[in-house]
Amino acid sequence: MKLILVMLTLLAVHANAAVDARPSSPMRVGIVGLVHGHVEGFLKGGALTPAGGILNRPDVQLVGIVEPDQKLFDSYAQRDHLSASLHFRSIQEMVSQARPRAVLVFTAPSEHRRVIEECAALGVHVMVEKPLTISYKDALAIQDAAQRGKIHVLVNLETSW
Repeated sequence: MKLILVMLTLLAVHANAAVDARPSSPMRVGIVGLVHGHVEGFLKGGALTPAGGILNRPDVQLVGIVEPDQKLFDSYAQRDHLSASLHFRSIQEMVSQARPRAVLVFTAPSEHRRVIEECAALGVHVMVEKPLTISYKDALAIQDAAQRGKIHVLVNLETSW
């Protein structure tokens, strides 16, 4: 989780420098998918995140969540006291309305390429859980999309693992 906070900080510094001259502006982040269990640690924090999850950090602002399963979103909303206004049906809708600078992806790895390509086309940085993808072909497509979209793609891979 320490690496996650470092990655968010690096994204925040880069994204805010490019868009917002005020370095104290919170990093606007969105989440795509709630099916990966690590999302809970990002939201609320845990033993490895002494500063807390993104819901408890003044330097990060959760601006939207894309999750097609309404019941899954509702369970997180109830447990973590999330507003229904954070729920979006698509990446395009979330980006156009909530304007995240980065997206944290908690989908199945088979969905990473699609999510990264959509975000890259919209100029939004992305962090995915490991593994990056399921094939070399998808990895090359992700690299191409990131270069065209001028975005960073990060993989949450704790170095102690």
